[in-house]
Amino acid sequence: MDLKIWGLALKYTRAFFNYAEDELVEEQFWAMRAALKFLIKRPAVLNYFYWPNSPEAKQLRDLFCQQFGLTVSFSNLILLLQKHERVHLLPSILKLLQEEYVRRKGQLFFEIQSFPELSKSQLQQVVSYLEKETNCAILYEYSQSQQLIAGIRASSVQFLYADNLQQHLQKIQYKLIRQI
Repeated sequence: MDLKIWGLALKYTRAFFNYAEDELVEEQFWAMRAALKFLIKRPAVLNYFYWPNSPEAKQLRDLFCQQFGLTVSFSNLILLLQKHERVHLLPSILKLLQEEYVRRKGQLFFEIQSFPELSKSQLQQVVSYLEKETNCAILYEYSQSQQLIAGIRASSVQFLYADNLQQHLQKIQYKLIRQI
């Protein structure tokens, strides 16, 4: 992310968090995450938000927020970005809001991937391990990834835990290369 864009997004994020802090609960964290994923996959959607004075603008903002379960405050945030002609900052702001939410709540968010799929008890063991190691409550999103060869990967903004067959094979390969 460009430093100037990041700085602007951070200012809007802090202002919005101070404005709507009481509304930002875990449900909103997941709603922001879903909206961000949608905007990353379909960045052209932001083009529809560039006309704040059009008759459909409010309806579109409300529909977007309703679709993802975002509060009315997010509609106001989009309106502010429209008026300042900075709608392109919305994905960055959503990402920073998620990071700020977990930071202020003393939590960490992890993306946990595995192959093969973990059972619920195995997944709970991974989460318990992460909570023990980080001394934080853990929010997580779990997915199965065939890119991992028989293993687990848990990543957050600050931490990375990975243990898989591919990693072990790479270590063996590096040892063999050093011996040559």
